Amino acid sequence: MPSKSSTTRKSDEAPPGARRRATLAVGGMICAVCVNTITDELNKRDWVSKVVVSLVTNSATVEFSGEGKAGQVLEVIEDLGYEATVDTLVNLDEEEPPIQERTVEILLNGEGILPLRPRAIQITQVVITSAISDPIRPEAPTVIRALHSRGTAVWLLSGDNPTTAAAVALQVGINTDNVIAGLLPTQKAEKIT
Repeated sequence: MPSKSSTTRKSDEAPPGARRRATLAVGGMICAVCVNTITDELNKRDWVSKVVVSLVTNSATVEFSGEGKAGQVLEVIEDLGYEATVDTLVNLDEEEPPIQERTVEILLNGEGILPLRPRAIQITQVVITSAISDPIRPEAPTVIRALHSRGTAVWLLSGDNPTTAAAVALQVGINTDNVIAGLLPTQKAEKIT
């Protein structure tokens, strides 16, 4: 089964220069092949030390060394035919804030919820991402299981955002690699024909 995200660490030792972590929004990915293509291409760069690409969240996190490399990360992804924008850029050489000042992110209806130890940290900010969708018809999981048992590939074409579409897919038994989100009705029709 193809992976919905890909993580690669080239080495534990970063190349010389300022170490950075860029978190990017990546548009246009539709399957695990897209994830692996981006991961493999970024790993060809000797200044890249770690790559994590996620189809479910349409994002990439890239750790690298050197000034001005965030722009090159964007170029690599865009040259492959995907859209990319830098959401955050962090200097990894700066001292990390004390744990009580960190932001805790919780993902509801998704793949992971960060376990919290309330006595160990003081939470100063909580960011909650929730997938909100229309109610799922009770017979949907049964129908999808029947289709799978017949060898039929089942896809979810959705106008919802990727997080919501992936959450719905998980609830009804569709592999998240078979989810295409953010489609207009006419785009759904084009995918079917």
